[in-house]
Amino acid sequence: MKNALSGSMLVAFSDAISELESWSTGRGVIVYGAGHTFCSGGDLNMAKQVLNPTDGERMSRFMQNILNRLYQLPLITVALIEGRALGGGAEIACACDFRSMSTSAAIGFVQTKLSVSPAWGAGARLVEILGRTKALQILASGIVLATKDALKIGLADVAVPDGNFAVKETLTFLGTFTAGTTKATQAAKKVVVNASPLDLEKAAKGENEIFKTVWGSPEHLQALDKAIKFTTTR
Repeated sequence: MKNALSGSMLVAFSDAISELESWSTGRGVIVYGAGHTFCSGGDLNMAKQVLNPTDGERMSRFMQNILNRLYQLPLITVALIEGRALGGGAEIACACDFRSMSTSAAIGFVQTKLSVSPAWGAGARLVEILGRTKALQILASGIVLATKDALKIGLADVAVPDGNFAVKETLTFLGTFTAGTTKATQAAKKVVVNASPLDLEKAAKGENEIFKTVWGSPEHLQALDKAIKFTTTR
């Protein structure tokens, strides 16, 4: 799994968000993965070490806190998805304001194929982005969407070329929303966050309660032992 989230990576991610929260002169940020790969989800070795519901809930709350802070940053945030954004990687992407996808990229909430549910706030965010019906289709099916299909339903906002031009084109896209002064740009973001109908605390609590019923279940353990391949729509 490429760029799978280990425990140390989660801590480093939290530290990065802390730095962004104190970036008073910033207007925008692009979130992307090393090696032209966004994030393939949680590291399976780490997952196997926290397979009881109590530890699973702790991990869930930790990531919910990180992604809620990312979601509420006074900066315009764009997730640049190259390669695949699966499971937790897709959850990170949806905590950003916009999603830029390279031509051959893919995004999928594959949790149901692992016999678990989203636990980092994706349920509520997907409903906000896509509406109830499309969000349910995406989550229940575990489908992995190619860039063209993600654009079609509104999960992606822009397509960019594969390779070294992906960052440059995404910066151009981001620049559309950061041309104003720092104060004006941050104010616009704060207004939108303030107006959002999404109750982050309520959503997080609800997802945690649901997550505990499936994390570490016999079906989940069986799924972790399988070499599951996730096929992308084409």
